[in-house]
Amino acid sequence: ARAEEWQVYISTATVLNRCLPIVEKNSSTVVLCAEPTCHEVFGKTTNRCYSHNTDVIGHNTWQILSKAEAGRCNRELDLFVSTTAKQANAGFFLTAMLDVMSKLEAVYNALDANVWTIAFFGVLVPLIISCLWMVFFFFFAGVAVYIAIFLLILVLFATTGVCAYKGGLSNPFLDSLFIQSMEYAETKLASTGYDVNRVKSSALVQSAMEIDASMQDMYKWAAIIFGVLLIIVIVFICLASAQIKRTTALVSEGTKVVKNSPAMIFVPMAIYVAQIVSVVICAFILAYLWTDPAKSYESALGWAENLLEDDKATSNVITAIDPINLLWYEMMFVAFGALWTYLFFEAIETTVISGCVVYYYFIDQDTAGIKDERYADNQTDFITLSMIAHVIKCNLGTMAFGSLILALIEVARIILEWIDKQTESVQNSNVLLRYALKCCKCCLFCFERSLKFLTSYAYTFVILENRGFCSACAMSYSLLKEYSVQISINKVVCVVLYWIQSITTPIICSLLGYRLMIELDPEIKAGIARPFDYYGPLIPTCAIFFLAFMMARSFAGVYEQTVTSLTVCVLNDIRNYDPPFIQKQMYEAFELMPPWGDREIAHGPSGQPKDESKTRPFAKRSMYGNKGSGVTPPSMNRHDYQNMQDSTDSQPRQSREM
Repeated sequence: ARAEEWQVYISTATVLNRCLPIVEKNSSTVVLCAEPTCHEVFGKTTNRCYSHNTDVIGHNTWQILSKAEAGRCNRELDLFVSTTAKQANAGFFLTAMLDVMSKLEAVYNALDANVWTIAFFGVLVPLIISCLWMVFFFFFAGVAVYIAIFLLILVLFATTGVCAYKGGLSNPFLDSLFIQSMEYAETKLASTGYDVNRVKSSALVQSAMEIDASMQDMYKWAAIIFGVLLIIVIVFICLASAQIKRTTALVSEGTKVVKNSPAMIFVPMAIYVAQIVSVVICAFILAYLWTDPAKSYESALGWAENLLEDDKATSNVITAIDPINLLWYEMMFVAFGALWTYLFFEAIETTVISGCVVYYYFIDQDTAGIKDERYADNQTDFITLSMIAHVIKCNLGTMAFGSLILALIEVARIILEWIDKQTESVQNSNVLLRYALKCCKCCLFCFERSLKFLTSYAYTFVILENRGFCSACAMSYSLLKEYSVQISINKVVCVVLYWIQSITTPIICSLLGYRLMIELDPEIKAGIARPFDYYGPLIPTCAIFFLAFMMARSFAGVYEQTVTSLTVCVLNDIRNYDPPFIQKQMYEAFELMPPWGDREIAHGPSGQPKDESKTRPFAKRSMYGNKGSGVTPPSMNRHDYQNMQDSTDSQPRQSREM
């Protein structure tokens, strides 16, 4: 039978198959000209005089319909008319809800109307820009490294100068230098036609230039700390020229790894989806727990009591729990599960990317520095998929344990924050307690950051040598201790390059998308645009910025982890294998001896470990899929191997993943 119908007087929006009323706002803007009058422009008998709202605009105005007519106007008027249709006799809360629904409906409509523009500038253009970044890093790796170092020094110098100025540590020389820098910046901005006064009056500049007497001591110490850090960084960089050269080689080689396994750039996106799904599921569970009445817990506990009536002690313990406390316990259990799952997916992402690097460096007979015939059964054309399958098959326990450790540390930090909040009144009267809590929070934060830094290297050892989490962390710590300078330079450069990609890419995409939407607006093209026409595309532009940021962050994160894992492979290879698997470019960058052309190739299988107790990389594991180009070379003498290596290096490497 047909459902009953009833009359609806206001607009509705569909939410979960339900029609909810919304506040509907309609507006129109008419661009009018008041001087000269319509009779002066079109004659006394014209019908171009605007006849609406004459009590506001007068009787002699006329509507501007083209750019040519806009050029004839001396005094322009914008007539804005707005109407609002809403639910009659609605209370405060219902009105507020309807207003929110209306805004969400407007956002949805704006996104829906520009969905292809958002997809193009939010997904495709960031991919193109990220690929251009890879090309730049490959051909100009040295430039990229020194740009990263220069930006680091510039940021430290600017921070030191601002803190010194606000802390009262400035002197006439620094003041004159600062004034000259500001004048130079003003001149450059003014030459581009930019409003310099607008910059001077901005809240950011005013806040930076304002001196607060109550904060001078803090800024003074901050200036001293940043100044000392700046000097240390400059001296460190001057003494680490050899390490910078190696970092340049690693940055360039990292682009080859990404080219060899391009599908791994989509791994973080899949992980984002999995993390979002897990968080949403946990949120629904928490919502169910909160909305389920407490009496249901009492009935459930009664059912448990009947089930466990043979074990009175256990039953008494269970039923002794208050239903409200049990609700909190369940919520904490679900929240911890969500945190653990989130970090678990991150561990899988890091390990899969590390596996692609290990495959490129040691196993792939098209890219490895030494073609080891023992890896003939490990060849594949589907590198990323093979690594995902391998991690799921062999390393999920290690990922779960490592993410559990990090989750427990996060819980400890949350507990400390809760204790800090609960004891604020006591801390005001007990300075020792306040500083003790601050020190504990600082130490736990540093420990968490250090462990996360260590795990980014440890997961490479997990996939490289099939190690457990603790053993891999121990090996990573040993590597970090032995090559601390090299790894420090690598990390600083990778972090700066990461943020360069993550910031510039979404800004470029947003500006291009906004420009296109403005150019396509018919009223702007006709020259009769209203101010709102320039603000309307901001919602799609925000969506473009968000998508482009996620894409850029994904690409930059993959590249950063690629360079990190490549560093582990190179340093572990040099330390443990004779002859090493390292390629010619990296061999020369690390200044290994003897020279590349004079080294002897070991007899028998290549890549023998220096320590007989060690196994070869990726031992006793095979990949999924077959590679048509993989040809197993026999053991050979040095000259035959050198000829094969030179011919391989001269051929372009083709990507095998789509």
